[in-house]
Amino acid sequence: MANRLDINIARVVHLNWELSLEALISGGRKEVWLPNHENCDLGVWLHGSGLAQPGGFDAAIQLVEVHRQFHEVAERLSSGFHSQGREVAEKELEKVRNLSREILFLLTSLELDHLGSHGVVHSIAQPVKNILGRLFGGSDEYELVDAGVLAVNRSRLVHLQWLRNMDRAFRHRGRNVALVSAEGCPLGVWIHTVGLKRYGQFDEIKHLNDCHKAFHDRAREAIAALRHRRDAQAEKAYKEVQQLSREIIHLLSVVDFKLLDSESMVSAGPFLD
Repeated sequence: MANRLDINIARVVHLNWELSLEALISGGRKEVWLPNHENCDLGVWLHGSGLAQPGGFDAAIQLVEVHRQFHEVAERLSSGFHSQGREVAEKELEKVRNLSREILFLLTSLELDHLGSHGVVHSIAQPVKNILGRLFGGSDEYELVDAGVLAVNRSRLVHLQWLRNMDRAFRHRGRNVALVSAEGCPLGVWIHTVGLKRYGQFDEIKHLNDCHKAFHDRAREAIAALRHRRDAQAEKAYKEVQQLSREIIHLLSVVDFKLLDSESMVSAGPFLD
């Protein structure tokens, strides 16, 4: 699927910009030059085939605006870093991080929508048998075929599908929901059987494990509060669930990025329609 490949490239190339800005502030780079938001690789793709993604038009429209904001802050940061002082630069970098997490979240949403439009959403969870259809089933146990080969990329998509099911559960006040443990859900299985063992050299994997546990804690808190009509508490916990989900997708993307050949990625050029 060429369009799905394009979405993935867009995600990884965008992440390269964010990490370059991080390196600028930490002293790892002397300068970062950014094109404007329409001419960078993500902008070229987004204003071309990105807006034509089947089933994901709303996410693409949101992405256009968030991407524009990202460039506005990033260009201000990169051009004025040496004159604006460390404290101001750190505040601007925090804005860049938040906007970048939203961009990665929306790109992952587009990717999942694209798979859904082709009737193959179920396949992203393979080789975990029937995992998406039973995320909110009546049992805390999954019949796993071989969770050890659940890829970083697939775990990101499975997590977003999990969040979407959480959205539906929230709208129905948590009725008929049986939340699995952090260790028993697909991403948790991947973290403990593959991630920590195979990629433990990455700090992001350890942070991912902590964020994932917090995500499940807040999800349980939100559902329990809904069932007891504590709406303010449920809303607060649910907002944290959404924030943690964006952090999880970001961390998985960084691990994905680090596993790639960065030179070939950077030289890939603009996306094809």
